[in-house]
Amino acid sequence: MLLSTLVAQTRVFVAIEKMLGGLGFQTHPNLLITHKRFCPTRFIDGLDSVFNFLELFDAAVEYFNDADQSVYNNIVNPVTIVALHVLQALLGAIRGLAVVLQGKAMDLIAASEEADRILRLLKAWRSDCEDAKFKEVFAAAEELHKKHHGDQPIPDKYRASASHRSQHRSNAQGASVSDTFKLNIWYPALDLIIIELSECFSKSAKVAMQMAKLLPAFCAGPDSAESTLAAAKAFEEYAAFLDMPAVCLAEFERWQAFCCDLPETERNDMTISQAIKRCNPSLWPNVCKLLTIFLTTPVTTCTAERSFSTLRLLKTYTRSTMGERRLNGLALLAVHKDILLDYNRVVEEYSRRFDPRLRLL
Repeated sequence: MLLSTLVAQTRVFVAIEKMLGGLGFQTHPNLLITHKRFCPTRFIDGLDSVFNFLELFDAAVEYFNDADQSVYNNIVNPVTIVALHVLQALLGAIRGLAVVLQGKAMDLIAASEEADRILRLLKAWRSDCEDAKFKEVFAAAEELHKKHHGDQPIPDKYRASASHRSQHRSNAQGASVSDTFKLNIWYPALDLIIIELSECFSKSAKVAMQMAKLLPAFCAGPDSAESTLAAAKAFEEYAAFLDMPAVCLAEFERWQAFCCDLPETERNDMTISQAIKRCNPSLWPNVCKLLTIFLTTPVTTCTAERSFSTLRLLKTYTRSTMGERRLNGLALLAVHKDILLDYNRVVEEYSRRFDPRLRLL
């Protein structure tokens, strides 16, 4: 994670947990702010915590100046202030993509295209000889520093402080204070995000995401040419799993013709699982295999994480002796709240199986 590469990791999260966790807020008369929840295990909350912390920075300074002097000193430290503004700029660029990928319903094609746009933006920041974006970030950080240090700029001692404060990674001493922060915080954080995005959205990952264009909504729409190109790349990528790759494109053209004959409403609303049911494996074996691969390819870990969160709520101390079958049933009920139950049918099924002594109405 990005925070692990920054000097201010501990300082930032100690302050966030104390302030956004609501410790002492209700009893402090000068802090007229809205309580904001913070979950350290959710990536989106981690992003938002940085924005919330900067939003409440003045209130945090006032509060910790009275409550905890050591935390106060860490918050107003120039390294923390600059690191927060660097995080705000970089995480702000990727927040939209993170929200899309962690949602229950996601558009993989839109996510892949958005990742490309973010990479182009970040690489433009990295290759800018004038470092205009960093100058903007550093100016905002220095303005906040002046606000809480008697209109004094960041001291010159921080130009060389990084070289002796951090001993477990390479450090560079810049010609000025801003150059030191740029070399030791801005560039490493920017490079890390670029590398992580490039690995997460590699060529093979993009091919897998572009397989969404095999769905009828894309095959028969105005993007049919792009759909054919995406199919060609998918056939090449997964050739080892296909039968007679040489005829795959001809097979896909027949699949496109079939999609064009479908009613527009049905075509546009068809999901992957529905498309697999309509895709006859005898007529379109390779298309069916690609759709199956696309359906079973995990995109994010959000679904698994939601299952773990649900189990934490269900598997309580008082339910420690609950069997696996009952636990699975409760978990399905908790996860799929949108599915309505026929309670009369449940009662009938229970009475049929267990023949209870009491009469069930």
